[in-house]
Amino acid sequence: MIVTSKDTAVLWLPEAENTHFSGQKLARTLYGTSTTIYLHGDVGAGKTTFLQGLAKGLGITDYVTSPNFALEQRYETAKGLPFTHIDLYRLVPQQALALVESSTEHVIRCIEWAERLPEQWQPDEPVIRITLSEPSPDERLAEMRFEDVLVPLRTDVEKWRNEVAL
Repeated sequence: MIVTSKDTAVLWLPEAENTHFSGQKLARTLYGTSTTIYLHGDVGAGKTTFLQGLAKGLGITDYVTSPNFALEQRYETAKGLPFTHIDLYRLVPQQALALVESSTEHVIRCIEWAERLPEQWQPDEPVIRITLSEPSPDERLAEMRFEDVLVPLRTDVEKWRNEVAL
């Protein structure tokens, strides 16, 4: 059995440039395996700014905007990998679920307003949950919860060692 590692980091982002830059930095840590990034936060919290930085870090040269009315936009990374950007703001949970379940052609999928999805729904891939908040007018925080590294249990590692006589 393999379990998912869960770690949390909180970043202080005093300016929009810091939000953009943190997205760029996250792009460098993605492994190229399918990953879903949930973005939570009020209107104006910096979700799109973060995504623009992420897209830049992935080598996407198109201008990334929030797909409020289109609901979904697709891009290609510098490595030719599909990047899907979804906005669930205008959808009820059943509509949000149908849209997300239909977006299977991606390596990286970013979902704004992910709280619109039914709580019980979980993708069959690693997840990064990012919540952007503004505790004060001069301060923005990004809480990032990483559920993206698959880690084998110690018993499985021991079993594999015995099987290959290590």
